[in-house]
Amino acid sequence: MIVAQVEAGQTLKKYYEPWAVLDGTGKILSSHCTCMAGLGEACSHIAAILFAIETTIKLGLNKPSCTSVPCKWKAVMQKVKPSEVAAINFSRPSLKKRDNVYDDVARGKKTCVLPNFSEDKKKIHRKRMLAVLEKLRLFIQ
Repeated sequence: MIVAQVEAGQTLKKYYEPWAVLDGTGKILSSHCTCMAGLGEACSHIAAILFAIETTIKLGLNKPSCTSVPCKWKAVMQKVKPSEVAAINFSRPSLKKRDNVYDDVARGKKTCVLPNFSEDKKKIHRKRMLAVLEKLRLFIQ
């Protein structure tokens, strides 16, 4: 059963209440309206609600909105394997091709190339970098 409220075409602020009973296939079993022509069970107000139903179904407006259904995110295109933070390269893709000074230290090789430093300064920098990496590992765990 479909019940509606339809505004009168000629009179402002006047509403008629047409209704219709349909079966599962959409065949009209009975209808009625509160207007004068509706007493004969056929008027433009009944036709209006039937046209509105047809338009709603044709346009797909009877389906739930995207905010009413669970999220359907796009599937992940590539599988990402888990790895240790120290082994992940966080540089921009254009810089990934370059050699990173800290890559060997991060991978656990504990070697580093420091430009134009004396051996004493290189030892100090190595110790500092290893200390920072060790703190980072402890922090992450």
